[in-house]
Amino acid sequence: MNILAVIPMKPIVQAKTRLAPHLTEIQRQAMVVRLLWTVLEATTASKHVTDTWVVGGDALVQQIAGQAGAEWHDDHGGGLNGTLNSTFQEWFQQGGEGALFLPADLPLITTADVDAIIATSGKLRSLVFSPATRDGGTNAILMPRKLAFPTLLGVGSFQRHINEASRLGHPVAYHFSQTMGFDVDTLEDLQKWKMLKADVFVSADSWDIAKSRSEVLRERKEQAFRGG
Repeated sequence: MNILAVIPMKPIVQAKTRLAPHLTEIQRQAMVVRLLWTVLEATTASKHVTDTWVVGGDALVQQIAGQAGAEWHDDHGGGLNGTLNSTFQEWFQQGGEGALFLPADLPLITTADVDAIIATSGKLRSLVFSPATRDGGTNAILMPRKLAFPTLLGVGSFQRHINEASRLGHPVAYHFSQTMGFDVDTLEDLQKWKMLKADVFVSADSWDIAKSRSEVLRERKEQAFRGG
């Protein structure tokens, strides 16, 4: 099987801005990098993934993709679904048999998850959807070339994908797992991530989101006042 993993990205400074009230700028950007790297590790280590493309972002995203052994591709616009569909189409036109969408904010994903999603397809005989636990979105799509249709990503998209596949008469399989269902968008997600993977949250100036943004800023002001 000839399968591409696709990870859409925003520029680092634009990613996860909903968490800006809770994190310093350095913390938020470090978090985005850590999340991207985790997803890249999972895909590039899979023996069933032919290539991994990171689509969109900035120079730092491009650098990280290269370091992880993935390819970076520019985003030509059209929103998340437009970007994903054009990337899938490009891959299929090159002779690719299947394409796997993964978001860049899955902190618990492993190579075993990636392999399990691909195995669930039965050698690309069916579409595979994996749901996001919190908002009913879709945290993975494995799309065989012969069953391709435009993606419908967004809140509640898991059911929309099921409905559209049913309308088209396409066979569908599902991958349910706690690791794939968990993504990071809210403060509660950060707290849960810390609880599940405490080793990630080591104390460091660039990566200490155990503290709130206000606490970090207050400490820096106090140090400046003391001349420390």
